[in-house]
Amino acid sequence: MNYSIDFHPKVKFEAREAYLWYESQSDGLGRRFMQELETGIELITEAPLIWPKFRRIYHRYLLTKFPFSIYYSVEDSSLYVYAVAHTSRKPYYWKERKQGA
Repeated sequence: MNYSIDFHPKVKFEAREAYLWYESQSDGLGRRFMQELETGIELITEAPLIWPKFRRIYHRYLLTKFPFSIYYSVEDSSLYVYAVAHTSRKPYYWKERKQGA
């Protein structure tokens, strides 16, 4: 099944902030973060239901080399990414986000 994917407007900001921080730590590290993030998004769109459910309606994909998760929901043939969040900072700050807002 082909899934369409939409992102909460703050996801781009979160990914960019993480990229900039990692890049400031080591040249190329931000690029590696973005590559892993993109790989995660690709895997989610290929098989979104295999990643574990989190808080009933969300799914969570954990990046393997960076302490970040992608939180998303699945509805029919569409996916909605709510956040790209650090796994140990401000847990669940994104839960109040609404689709398309």
